Amino acid sequence: MKTKFNIAFFLLLVTALWGCTEANEQTAEIIAGKGKNVQVSFEVMVPPAGLPSSRAISNDAAIDKYVVWVFNDGAFKEAVSKGDTYTEGTETKPRISWDGTSGGQMYIILPEEYTAVTLMIVANAEVDTPAVDTSFDAAKASLGTFTNNDLQYMPLYGELTAPFAVALGAKGNISLLRAMAKVEVRTEGSNFQLDEMYVYRVNHTGTIAKQGSIINNQPMDERVVGTVAGNSTGSVYIPEIAGVNGADGKGETFIVMGGTYTSKDGVSSKKYYRLDFIKRITEEGAGVRYEPLGDIERNHRYIFDIDYLTDGAGHGDLETAVSADADNRISETEIEMIVIDDKDIMDITTDNYIYLGVTAGKITASEIGDYYTARIRVVTNNQNGWQIETLPEGVSVTLDSWRPAPSDEIEEVNSTWVFLEKAQYSRKQDVSLYIYSGNIRKTIQILIP
Repeated sequence: MKTKFNIAFFLLLVTALWGCTEANEQTAEIIAGKGKNVQVSFEVMVPPAGLPSSRAISNDAAIDKYVVWVFNDGAFKEAVSKGDTYTEGTETKPRISWDGTSGGQMYIILPEEYTAVTLMIVANAEVDTPAVDTSFDAAKASLGTFTNNDLQYMPLYGELTAPFAVALGAKGNISLLRAMAKVEVRTEGSNFQLDEMYVYRVNHTGTIAKQGSIINNQPMDERVVGTVAGNSTGSVYIPEIAGVNGADGKGETFIVMGGTYTSKDGVSSKKYYRLDFIKRITEEGAGVRYEPLGDIERNHRYIFDIDYLTDGAGHGDLETAVSADADNRISETEIEMIVIDDKDIMDITTDNYIYLGVTAGKITASEIGDYYTARIRVVTNNQNGWQIETLPEGVSVTLDSWRPAPSDEIEEVNSTWVFLEKAQYSRKQDVSLYIYSGNIRKTIQILIP
């Protein structure tokens, strides 16, 4: 295993080029231009589709419409929308172009007089254009809300706050974030066949962009109904919620799942189970303790992974389950709640005991000096951590394995930088890395542009 520790200069350079915060990465590349207008190109990343579908949203990565708000020196100048055009001589040409179905390059015509450009992108939501010279923060605050009823497309928002000049130079991307959270129940491999799923006490509306602290609606919706696929997976999208557990630790927002339970004697019956948003933590020598979740946040997944249900858990009717104590507080029942931030970790595999998540199955490298570089984030709930298999020739990493110390949180997101030597690799090549934890092995393809 070759781990690269003597790359401080290059790592510093990567950090400088990739922006000051993970949420706002620098972007923009001029690829052509003349006169007062220049065509700018930058990469817009859409979260990968999360299937199965949830309620009316059939594809949570699909783009129906979008608008780019353009700011110069922190003041709003113009909105450029899908379908806008401009005239060059006798020709009518698109002002903006983007294959939003799978992310990729966005091309937009901007005046070269803009010297400190920042951007906002809103997709799949109706927004009112702000007045010229409105500040960036005021424009963001004006984006407003959406209603959690029969949405066909997921509202998405992204921004670029590191200013760039409309001139040949910077590179980077903008990541769009989902405006809602996804709640999933997975029962594959357990002694339970899922038929129904409900989430109780949810917000009726949500904000298109993150607006400070989460404000709950008054009153909140009594419940929403999830979509069940294949009798093993249920899912639903909901707006952010503050305070899902009360001061006493009992869930105020919770799930009820219903279906067919089969006992160890082979007897089947209809049962309902209440699941609170709590994490069950097993500590050596101290037994089991429960850690209540605080808020449900946008662009996160909350996964209840059901491995085994005991005879004593569950209830014979829905109403009893709603008012009962949570079944995931029963120590003999194997139910784990996994919380994943889809900005960092978008590709997850579980074997019903542990899970391993990585940034994505495919990552595009950047060019830094004598290297192509990429950043991978990894998380697992395995007490033994994770490890990268033997690296190919000409590939080095800053971290090739991780195992939690006694004082560490097990589900800690770790970053590792990958360096590909240009002497070994050329453009348009793909390089595969393999990360494993327990019985799970994941492949990551690094794409050299």
